[in-house]
Amino acid sequence: MHADADHDIIAVTDLTFLMNIGVLDFEATWRQTVRVSLKMLVPSEVRKSGGYASYAPVVDHLREVSNSGTHVPLIETFAEMIAAKALEDRQVKAVEVTVQKTDIYPDAGGVGITIYVEQSA
Repeated sequence: MHADADHDIIAVTDLTFLMNIGVLDFEATWRQTVRVSLKMLVPSEVRKSGGYASYAPVVDHLREVSNSGTHVPLIETFAEMIAAKALEDRQVKAVEVTVQKTDIYPDAGGVGITIYVEQSA
């Protein structure tokens, strides 16, 4: 995903927080560091006409999930939840979401997934 003359990218990079995530038994109760980055593709006409698409509802939602103590079994599911929240704003035409668990392997910077989802018609 990249910006061009017709599209802007709204980005949130390396947002980190603690949450219960993962399929392993101990992960249901272990609050581990999760790092999220997302890019939202928005027509540049939105900006040029004085409008905007906001990342704030997505960030607020991530913080709510983190603070709730809810266990999310799969990082894939969490990435899909984030994408769905971003696409609630119909101005967002596509979203790329990366979710990484950074504590699971001490010898790795993180393990994770990146998904790309387009706005439905």
